[in-house]
Amino acid sequence: MNYKIKNQISISCILLSVFLLGCQKQNTSNTPEKVQEQIVQSQISASEVAIPTTVSNCDQVDAKIAVLKKTYDAKMLVELNELFKTCLASVPLEKRYEWFEATKTIYEFQIENLPKKLQYYIRQMDEKNSLSDIQLEKLYNSMSPSEKYVIDHIDQIYFYQYYQGEGSYDIALNPEYVIKIFSPSLQKSDQIYLKEYRNQENTIGGSIDNDAGLTVSFTQLGDWIIFWENYIKQYPQSHFKNMAQKHIQFYQKYLFLGLENTPVFEFEYLDFEINPDALKAITKISKTQSQSAEKAKKFLDYVTSSKKMDASFNEETDSQAEYNAYLYQQEEFINTFQKNYQQQLITLLNLE
Repeated sequence: MNYKIKNQISISCILLSVFLLGCQKQNTSNTPEKVQEQIVQSQISASEVAIPTTVSNCDQVDAKIAVLKKTYDAKMLVELNELFKTCLASVPLEKRYEWFEATKTIYEFQIENLPKKLQYYIRQMDEKNSLSDIQLEKLYNSMSPSEKYVIDHIDQIYFYQYYQGEGSYDIALNPEYVIKIFSPSLQKSDQIYLKEYRNQENTIGGSIDNDAGLTVSFTQLGDWIIFWENYIKQYPQSHFKNMAQKHIQFYQKYLFLGLENTPVFEFEYLDFEINPDALKAITKISKTQSQSAEKAKKFLDYVTSSKKMDASFNEETDSQAEYNAYLYQQEEFINTFQKNYQQQLITLLNLE
């Protein structure tokens, strides 16, 4: 395989969890209206998962996992991934989860110990790279056989270039890994979680915070919060329930607080307004039966109460001095609100 492999990998997204992050371009995630249709399938219990006769060489899996947690070895990593494909269906469900969790530690170690030349090459494997085709080929030819092995087997190793935002890139585990390797052998609720998470990360396209601005709309954040609330309600015993809850908390913070270049509140002289898109999304959540609905209601009450300023002015009866005092109070109120609202909302809504 030569340097032209760079055209095979697209920029994707960040991992909230290292072993799940990033992805190749997929369909965008479902809206809440499609949630029930998507997750109506009954959850398969561990006892319902068939356990075929033990496959030859599957007893090597745990040994390879132990080695790869402490030793950089690209060839063994490829061998392990091939064993997973063969052996996952032959072990109990809890063992599958154990192996799944082990891949997090494995890939963290393998990526951390990836040779610098390989890290640089993988970061260039995209149409926006800074090297020409000739330069990339020259770099490939300068590699050792073990380094070339990684490039030649990049699809089996599942390394990819991950966009961190603001022009910064890193190497991460391609999220297609869990979809192709683990998802087929897990429960339906797990498959729904993994595919939806992959789709959401794909929509984000890397970091949700890009140059102090959101990479998705407030409406999209609201829809994702509703999706995960419905998922937890539909699958309260899901293996990924805690992860779904973390997604909710993560999206809530951006929905209720925004970012510097995508603010929730828009300030003008002597007044402020809530972003219309954010208001619509938060109002929609407030009408659902969920924990997020309670926070949405508190947020809306907070905005309403903040709009009720004590100062008032009667143009027909008040003097110029009273008008000046009114303007001063209004300005002080807006400045104080703008300075304090984020910390007040973090405390009020328990945003972590």
